[in-house]
Amino acid sequence: MSKEIDDPTQFLDSLEVPPSPVTVELDWDTYFKEFCNFHGDPIRHRGRLLFPDGWTYSMTDKAGPEWPPPTDPEELRSLLYKYWLVRLRMVKEEYHWLHRMVYDLEEAQRRHSLPLQQVLVSYNEEDGLYHRSVKPLELKDFQEGRLEWLAQDVKDCEAKLRELERKTP
Repeated sequence: MSKEIDDPTQFLDSLEVPPSPVTVELDWDTYFKEFCNFHGDPIRHRGRLLFPDGWTYSMTDKAGPEWPPPTDPEELRSLLYKYWLVRLRMVKEEYHWLHRMVYDLEEAQRRHSLPLQQVLVSYNEEDGLYHRSVKPLELKDFQEGRLEWLAQDVKDCEAKLRELERKTP
């Protein structure tokens, strides 16, 4: 037996769907890190981040937008040439700065009878505090680490530029 409804809006009110308890939260920080892992290290170019494969990305928002590389081969070659030229300049600047710093520290060490002491500051996530420690300065950490990597990156940038120059029509 069915019950008659006097007011038709009562029936419509009974059909209202409650708000969904399911929500989706997007992690744009992780997305952007994955984008960088996939497309390479960006540089700043004309208000956007430019990647070594020609993709560009918003410089102000990790949610994007993102733009694919140009489809015209000459336009893409020109854009990639700019990327590698700017990257080469940045890497050379860092290489020379770090090389000079290591040289200055070597000179300072030569003028002292004991090893120079380096201050290290680390953040402990468990207690939320920064901790200070001291250890003897190891210049080989700079020389065999970042400095060697930068020297190789300079060579790689120069090789990419030569490759792109050969593709010039």
